[in-house]
Amino acid sequence: MTDWLESNPWESEDGASIVELTYRDEWTTPACWINNKHIALWGLGEWNEEECAEIAQGTGVRILDATQSDQPPGKRLPMEMNGERARDLFSDGERLYVATDSGTTVWDLDTREQIANLAGFTACLHDVVRGTLIAFGTDFIAEFSIAWTAQ
Repeated sequence: MTDWLESNPWESEDGASIVELTYRDEWTTPACWINNKHIALWGLGEWNEEECAEIAQGTGVRILDATQSDQPPGKRLPMEMNGERARDLFSDGERLYVATDSGTTVWDLDTREQIANLAGFTACLHDVVRGTLIAFGTDFIAEFSIAWTAQ
């Protein structure tokens, strides 16, 4: 990291620390950091070099370790979306929040199960310091505390 900050601003693109995580057809899909090492990318697709296309597509997230080029298998979290499109992803390190047009679902990262559905609350921002998700529209601003424990 010192090289990147002090001598080579392109270290992550051409330096010794480069890590190739994955190839994708579509890079405009949601993603978020889970912690300092792990990132959640929307979509379960895998890149097939021979076909030059994604295979095994589906709704959910792939969790990748940003420090390793070789990703261990099984870091997938399939999600039933009932035809909805994921707009954004947020994480507090323990849970993953998936914002859609109709609301936000909450997924436990350890159990890989949906633990809550915040219907009508489409999160747009995550305030890490306050521990909240924020939704807003033309005539409202709403805040939801994520400093909670699901029952």
